[in-house]
Amino acid sequence: MASLSTNAKGQHRILFFDAQGERLSIWLGKKPVQWAKTFTARVKALAAAKHLGEPLNRDQCIWLTELADNHHAKLVKVGLAQPRNQKGQDPVGPTLGGFVDAYIAGRKDVKPRTRTNYGASRSKLVEFFGESRELASITALDADQFRASCKGDSMSENYTRTVIKNAKLFFAAAVKGKIITENPFKGHKTGLIARPERMEFVDLETTRKVLAACPNAEWKAIFALCRFGGLRCPSEVLTLKWDGIDWERGRVLVRSPKTEHHEGGEFRTIPLFPELRNALSELDLATPNGGEFVIAPRTNGGASNLRTTFLKIIAKAGVKPWGKPFQNLRSSRETELMQSHPIHVVTAWMGNTPKVAMENYLQVRDSDFDKAILTQILTQRTPVAGGGGSQGDTPTNEKPLVSKGDAKSRERTQSKRYPRQESNLRPEL
Repeated sequence: MASLSTNAKGQHRILFFDAQGERLSIWLGKKPVQWAKTFTARVKALAAAKHLGEPLNRDQCIWLTELADNHHAKLVKVGLAQPRNQKGQDPVGPTLGGFVDAYIAGRKDVKPRTRTNYGASRSKLVEFFGESRELASITALDADQFRASCKGDSMSENYTRTVIKNAKLFFAAAVKGKIITENPFKGHKTGLIARPERMEFVDLETTRKVLAACPNAEWKAIFALCRFGGLRCPSEVLTLKWDGIDWERGRVLVRSPKTEHHEGGEFRTIPLFPELRNALSELDLATPNGGEFVIAPRTNGGASNLRTTFLKIIAKAGVKPWGKPFQNLRSSRETELMQSHPIHVVTAWMGNTPKVAMENYLQVRDSDFDKAILTQILTQRTPVAGGGGSQGDTPTNEKPLVSKGDAKSRERTQSKRYPRQESNLRPEL
């Protein structure tokens, strides 16, 4: 509890008790009454958080960061804030903003998109903790509070996990550099979770309509590479080269920027499926003097413009748009191939693992339910070998499927024909 008092000279003083029950005071001097009341409320919140061992929330962190040095020093004196770095003095320790900036700048091995993701995560951390927050002062409780704030900002669970994964990476580097002793984000779950509700199977009828709506041979090839080749778009589609297509052996060498950092993951080979051969042959004839790449390098918007154009093609085809347009084409193809090829073969073609395929790509289609029902019907109608029954007879080794209504009706019929009798009949005397 914190209270505000004012002496005869108009000087304000805050009185509060720390966790050990000792009464402490903060002199504010002559200040406007409303300002002093607001400062008192802040002190009360800081003292309560320290007493309960809870992390500061985002609003409190920002207030401390923006507080004038002289007032901040008063909070440090009573143990409610960490010391700031003063000009001309050696830093107490690396700050959050400075360390993360140095880490990102030093990662020359990552792709531009990964660097962008690092930057987005850095912005979230600095927004919550403050640019000058000392790295070593961030605790596990602070990390929990940060994660909760991400959810409070209406971020999706997977985006939250991506931000936390990067934060864990930053602090792991600090641990490795012996700047801090423990990673505050240790134990946080960062693996992306499957979103089956966003999976949609693009059936062959829809595929034909979209293919017919493609404006030229190049877009037919782009669509075919995604839907029939299962390539990732844009990364694998835009890096495919003509010299990687073996027309005679029916093979396509695919470069995979996403998995190239894994051993043996830089390239993979897929079959030149008939639908893919047709689309690529048409494009080859349409561009006899084509360049090195199958799909011409994009300009004026680059890869991001592919999605915009593709959505227009879907609308032109008159079919219902589906979510995650390119990924669901890849998902549909992997689901199809699983029906006729072993899982280790399909995942080798698709460039993922059985675990990833099961969690993020393979779908249960309506046709799977129809097939299950048809199989059951055919099984019941098939006679047992040597049974002598007709094709419509029920096999002797299976019980026919009888509904409860049919069973009750049969029971009533039998009761009319044969009256019920006791099992131990006694002779009449």
